[in-house]
Amino acid sequence: MPLVPGLPSRALSRTLQRLAAVAIVSSSLLLACGGGGGGGGGGPAPPTQPPPVPPTAPVSYTPDSGATSPSLSMSADTSGQQVTFTVTATDVNNLNGVAFDLVYPAALLTFDSASELTVFAGGEMTSFQVFQQSGRLVMGLARIGAASGFSGTGGLLTITFTVGTSGTGRLDFENQQGTQASSAIIGGLDWIGGSVTVN
Repeated sequence: MPLVPGLPSRALSRTLQRLAAVAIVSSSLLLACGGGGGGGGGGPAPPTQPPPVPPTAPVSYTPDSGATSPSLSMSADTSGQQVTFTVTATDVNNLNGVAFDLVYPAALLTFDSASELTVFAGGEMTSFQVFQQSGRLVMGLARIGAASGFSGTGGLLTITFTVGTSGTGRLDFENQQGTQASSAIIGGLDWIGGSVTVN
């Protein structure tokens, strides 16, 4: 700093001391602010949020154990407030048609719709009928004019319900019958029901 003409040496010393003090304070402020740029990186990390709890499926279905082949059984697939049961034939030979009643807990499930699956048809014309009663569906599915029936394992049809009140009940086949293309009844066909729980 150049000397100011006419400024007494004592006054000049006090001026230099004040300037030095200002410089020290300014340096301290810059350090506290992170050097004047790039700050904000030393703050506490945000709290870790717990993982979301997966929603409980509104319906669970447990088929009866001890099934033998050939058989017809059901599996359940839940979507929102609806549950769809797929009726599947396992290890059947020349199955041309099925007829059965499906008894279900009407307080827990409300029938919506039913559809046949293309696996059973195998390109043949089919007849599919559903009659609804209270807590009971009377159903029939058959190939029309086919020389042979379905052999192997595959889905026959689906049945969709809307979920009602909570509780546990059963789905059971009654008056069931499977036939071959010759209209002969298939013996030893195991029809497997199960229990259903609405949460």
